[in-house]
Amino acid sequence: MSIPSSQVCSTTFSDMCACSLAQLSASTTLYTTCFDTYVCAFNASTSTFCSGHGNCIFNESRCACNDDYGLKDCSAKYQVYQVSPLISVPLISIGALIMLVCLGLIYWVWKYRTTSEVKAMSITFTNIMLFGCAMVCAGVIVLGLGWNSANCIILEWFSFVGITLVLACAGIKAFRIASIFNRSTLSGKDLSDATLFKYLCGTTMLSVLLMIIYTILNFTEGLNKKKKGGEERKRGKRKRWRKKSFIYTYTYYYIYI
Repeated sequence: MSIPSSQVCSTTFSDMCACSLAQLSASTTLYTTCFDTYVCAFNASTSTFCSGHGNCIFNESRCACNDDYGLKDCSAKYQVYQVSPLISVPLISIGALIMLVCLGLIYWVWKYRTTSEVKAMSITFTNIMLFGCAMVCAGVIVLGLGWNSANCIILEWFSFVGITLVLACAGIKAFRIASIFNRSTLSGKDLSDATLFKYLCGTTMLSVLLMIIYTILNFTEGLNKKKKGGEERKRGKRKRWRKKSFIYTYTYYYIYI
């Protein structure tokens, strides 16, 4: 077995040491063994480095594996576990049902907005709260559809922004009710929808800003891990699976509530 020196010496990542070792491997198997052990794994039958699932970074003596492969020689394919239909189908069904209920309640509140009982609910913030619940349900649907890079980001946006709207509206409504009993310090203008809506916008914009930062860091971190090779990506996958376990728990808790 000999390593084609042209595949080594003509690449961007080649260095003098790797090139010389590849040229020597044509004459003796000893140098081929040294190259295969200390630089990058080479498959003589297919004439490829890194098991054909990555690129050899010769000047760093390592393989940069493709996204779905790991280990030193890129020979191990990662197993991707998808959500079982026994879980995903009920998850999507329940999420869609609750989302439709939330949207139906938004229409109901708007239709009877002139009724005194409905007016007492703070129509604007009630509808925004219901919309936030619908966003969280949309995240549950995305969760049931399966995992990929896009779904992971979309799920975080729906869940985080949706729960922010729900909690912010609940807090504003509670603040308004509590402030009614303390009119000495707060005027009616301070408790108007226009004034309180500014607080909601500020809270929502903060959550959106955090999600933008999270999305940017998520992609840049992924690129950095990709450059570092198989072992770094393997650790990254473990972290993502721990994160997924948390999201599963959070979603079931939400549906239960």
